[in-house]
Amino acid sequence: WSRDLGYPASPESRMDYSPYIRTIVSVELNRPFAAVTPTLDGDALMVLAVTDRPMTAPVVAAVAGSGSEAGMRKALRRLTAQGLVIRERTGHHDSYVLNRAHLLAAAIDMIAQSRVALRERLAKTVSHWDPAPTFVSLFGSAAHGVMKADSDVDVLVVRPDTVDVEDPMWVDQLIQLATAGRLWTGNDLRILELTEEQTRSALADGEKVMVDIATHGYRIFGDMPSRRTPAPQ
Repeated sequence: WSRDLGYPASPESRMDYSPYIRTIVSVELNRPFAAVTPTLDGDALMVLAVTDRPMTAPVVAAVAGSGSEAGMRKALRRLTAQGLVIRERTGHHDSYVLNRAHLLAAAIDMIAQSRVALRERLAKTVSHWDPAPTFVSLFGSAAHGVMKADSDVDVLVVRPDTVDVEDPMWVDQLIQLATAGRLWTGNDLRILELTEEQTRSALADGEKVMVDIATHGYRIFGDMPSRRTPAPQ
């Protein structure tokens, strides 16, 4: 790695440490099966993986939010033929449920839980940092569940005021996190780095990104610095 990380003039600016070292298939964490199959089969598996309740094709299509009922019915029939899905006849309707006894069921569950796995990996990684961060949060599309293939994984990292911006150990941790995030998902992991004081100021000023993180972000580590209390008049 080059020691020159190209810090922007303003510490509030988003910093990009992600190395473009290879081409990796990116993951839409809300549609993780798209990384292995672009068809409706993946969307059907995503829906069935998170429930044990039998569903009809129209219900699966509605929950998945993709494809037509006819297209989803064909996908479910293909999955049934492969043994991954069990079809149950109820009256005049066919219902479908994931076959959890299938040899591939564990792998399907693992793919379906990709968002949880990312959060766990982030938490495990930053929990071993020294110097430790004050607060780490996942935000943006990865936290909201609306990622696309070209979306970034946005992470807020609050640096303790006692840690210098160019502390080599701190900088190395940021680089390693961005590198690991790229390898984990295929998406660029973008770090928004702020000090504790900058975080308090941004919250006090109601900056849009900070309001989003405070209300919709997913806490990974630590506690967000509290809003700065205005001085008494």
